[in-house]
Amino acid sequence: MAKGQVEALAPMARDFLANHGVAFADLGALGVGIGPGNFTGLRIAVSFVRGLAMGLDIPAVGVSAFEAAGLNHAFPYNVAVPGPRGQVYVQRLDVTHGEPYVIPVEDLAGLPDPVVHAADVSPADQVATIAQVAAGKFRLPNLPKPKPLYVKRPDAAPSKIQAPTTVP
Repeated sequence: MAKGQVEALAPMARDFLANHGVAFADLGALGVGIGPGNFTGLRIAVSFVRGLAMGLDIPAVGVSAFEAAGLNHAFPYNVAVPGPRGQVYVQRLDVTHGEPYVIPVEDLAGLPDPVVHAADVSPADQVATIAQVAAGKFRLPNLPKPKPLYVKRPDAAPSKIQAPTTVP
C-alpha cells in the first residue's frame, strides 16, 4: 500500500480473524515483528499491537526478524537480514543472543557459525514463528515488550538550515 496502512490495519486484522472464526476477544496473547525493517511499517504494527493488547488486557511480545527467521535451527548460528546499500543486519543466536550489528554483505562468508538468511525464510513461516513465540512455544531470553528494533542510527540527518522563528 502506498498510503493508508494505519487506517487499513485494524479492519484487515478483524476480517482475517473473522474469516477463521475468531474475534479479538478470543485472543490470549499477541506477537509482532519488531524489525529491523521498514521504519514506518514497524512503528504502525508495533503501535497497533501494543494498543490492542492494552485494550484486550493480554500480553504482547516483540519478535525480531532474526528470531522469526531462525528459531527452528540448532544454536549457535547467525541470522542475516537484508539491509540497505549492500549491507546486512546480523545477529548471532545462541542461548544468550548477541547484539545485532551491520556488516557489508561480502563479510557474511567470514562468520564463524552457520548463517540463516532471513530472505530465504517465507513470510508465512516468519509469521508462524512470531505466533508460536507469543503462544509460548519458544522460550526466548529477555523477550522484549513490543518496540521497534533499530540496529543502526537513522540515515536521515537534521537539516543544517535554521528554521525560521514563528513564535517570538
